[in-house]
Amino acid sequence: MRWMTRAMMIGGAGWLAGCAGMGVGVGEGASLGPVEVLVAQIEAEQGPLSDQARAFEASVDLDGDGTSERLVYVRDPSLCGTGGCALTIMEWRDGRWQRGQVIGPVELPVYLSDEWDGEVVIGVTVAGGGMQERIMALYPAPEGYPSNPTVPPAVWWRDDPGEVLIAEGSGRAVR
Repeated sequence: MRWMTRAMMIGGAGWLAGCAGMGVGVGEGASLGPVEVLVAQIEAEQGPLSDQARAFEASVDLDGDGTSERLVYVRDPSLCGTGGCALTIMEWRDGRWQRGQVIGPVELPVYLSDEWDGEVVIGVTVAGGGMQERIMALYPAPEGYPSNPTVPPAVWWRDDPGEVLIAEGSGRAVR
């Protein structure tokens, strides 16, 4: 199995204050995990997250290159709409975690299927905004995964979506 689920609790409230001097908002912070880097970037761009914010993380080698990317889902009322929140692919590049592709809107759970042409198919739950809940398959393409799972090229997953990668109850408080 090329993936591992790991919900991550971001350290105490003081970690973000320490990030400010590290330039995390612009992609620095080699000693920080992908969730910390993403949350710091979000807060630098959009302001502080609420006390209700929760972070979910899963490690998976999406492209079979031997390096695990991290799928990070941050849920907060200030970030999410009726269709869900963004799922961000964090990539280890140049000695630090960097924000890669953003997929959304997405609800939990998130699934991973068997490999497809040497890569992994991501299954995401979509619902809200008048859309009936369903699981959509996101097949990899040279330019990445589809960024909006509610429209083509994402397709309705009618079969078993595979293993749950990020479950509803697996997140931890950001604060």
